[in-house]
Amino acid sequence: MYLFVAELARWCIAHDVGFSIENPANSWFWQAPGILALSDDPSVSDVCFEACRHGGRRPKKCRWRTNVPALSSLEGACPGGHTHLPWGVSRGAKRWDFATEAEAEYPEELCAKVAAVIAQNCASAQGPVGHEPAPAPTPRHDPDAELRQQRQAAAGTQPRRGPGAQLVPEFREIVHVQVVDETEQAFVRAWKGALK
Repeated sequence: MYLFVAELARWCIAHDVGFSIENPANSWFWQAPGILALSDDPSVSDVCFEACRHGGRRPKKCRWRTNVPALSSLEGACPGGHTHLPWGVSRGAKRWDFATEAEAEYPEELCAKVAAVIAQNCASAQGPVGHEPAPAPTPRHDPDAELRQQRQAAAGTQPRRGPGAQLVPEFREIVHVQVVDETEQAFVRAWKGALK
């Protein structure tokens, strides 16, 4: 998914089509190689803001990576002067309720502001990023991808390379230990035998 998003953004840059990619400001998403590389392009910038600045109930830190310069008018931290709902988790009638889930959708005020910025930009003679947009690319379709993903999910594994490669390693670190002492080797053999 990361690779497709990065590829689509690169296509938009090459064809002067506006794009915006959103995720929480501190998400590991921004470290995915293709997404990170987008920030090297001079036409791309990050717009960071706290959602409460635009009608959110909590100071959720958001980031948009975009090639639409006008979106920078939405950038900024919480201006203060209002109260925030607390972060956390509470027990609802049938399930746990997470504050982060309540902040997942965009506040109506933010949507109205984005729509106004884009409408104003599109109404200008140059369009959102300076040129008439080209037709959208056709996504590549891999008929076996869904089946492969279902099998991997069922097996509890993640692909090690390619489009489905994991962003965050499955383990904090992998340690390889060279066992040279005969006593240690006997211990390892006994331990491996117990695992069978």
